[in-house]
Amino acid sequence: MNKITRIITSVILTLTALLSLYEFVKALVWAFETLLLKAKVSNYVILWFLAGGVLYYLVFGLVWRKYRNLIHTTIHEWLHAFMCMIMFRDVVSVQSTSDDGGVMYHRGDSNIFINLAPYTLPILTYVALIIAGVMPSSVKWPYVVVGFTFFLHMHAFKRQTRLDQTDLQDSGIYRSLVFICTFLPMNIAICLYALKTTLWAGIGTYFTSVWADISGLVANLFA
Repeated sequence: MNKITRIITSVILTLTALLSLYEFVKALVWAFETLLLKAKVSNYVILWFLAGGVLYYLVFGLVWRKYRNLIHTTIHEWLHAFMCMIMFRDVVSVQSTSDDGGVMYHRGDSNIFINLAPYTLPILTYVALIIAGVMPSSVKWPYVVVGFTFFLHMHAFKRQTRLDQTDLQDSGIYRSLVFICTFLPMNIAICLYALKTTLWAGIGTYFTSVWADISGLVANLFA
């Protein structure tokens, strides 16, 4: 039964990954057209966002390069811990080093959400977007923080995502890849939509688009 369940979940994840990648491409096109081509110069939120990315690479690429691995590892392990707490697991300890990686100990069984949270959830960017969303519309500097945290997460993802990673192997390489291809593009798309309004509106925009595409596909299949 466990094998059948894994096959079914793998098929579902494959389909959702394809849908998520499609929605991601739509979000990129929307961001280019709406945030760059059609925006007024005074409302170029995307430029503040990209400035945050430049700042990240200046800070952790030039000034504090020696601390970069430690920061990446610490965020990685705490994302494991955060997902454990969401799923009512008791976190025992979190350890991180600059050279030897890190580890998070918890009580109870693990699962794919706990194992792969660091590869899919840009939680610091979401926190920054919440803060940016409650600021007056004339205040743009919080989007520098949004960009900084976003590029931090993406750089950590690039450095940490490998087929020999224990997190991926524990969940199965194929299931891990389709899981990441489902939830990472989804979160990036939500972040892009949120740049125009707020995080909550960005979430609404994303899932409205998903529902419209699924409904349209079903309608065409049974027309």
